[in-house]
Amino acid sequence: MKKRKNRKIFVDSCLDTLKQHGFRITRTRCLVAESISRYQTPFAPKEIFEDINQSNKLDFTTVYRTLLTFSELSLIHLITPTGKFVTCNSTHSTEQTVHMICRCEGCNLIEERPLGRDISLMLAEMATTAHHKFHVKNSVLEMSGFCQKCNV
Repeated sequence: MKKRKNRKIFVDSCLDTLKQHGFRITRTRCLVAESISRYQTPFAPKEIFEDINQSNKLDFTTVYRTLLTFSELSLIHLITPTGKFVTCNSTHSTEQTVHMICRCEGCNLIEERPLGRDISLMLAEMATTAHHKFHVKNSVLEMSGFCQKCNV
């Protein structure tokens, strides 16, 4: 596991975002945020669960639901098809932002970036003008391929 540098900043950002969206700051949410803050690389729900349960008794479902809540708030992003999560590296403003995740199929490198405001607005507009008037809650564009190192 590669360690994250600014752990406190990440935890504080999680707690602030939860408050801004009307969520209570529970012991479980604090423990999950603290555990996530230790990761700089993709992590599996099971890793967070095992990390927390070394000194606390929580069930896996509660931890997984907390991860899904964090994902809905764009604090972390779910990576398919691995089922792992990665922390969001962008600031969390009130504007809807589309996040692009590039995943290397060779070495599993993950790179996450917020797309520009214009692209985010254009994609949201396309979704809301679609036949069923889709309401966008969370936007992640995932691309898979090979990084420069693996693309030999």
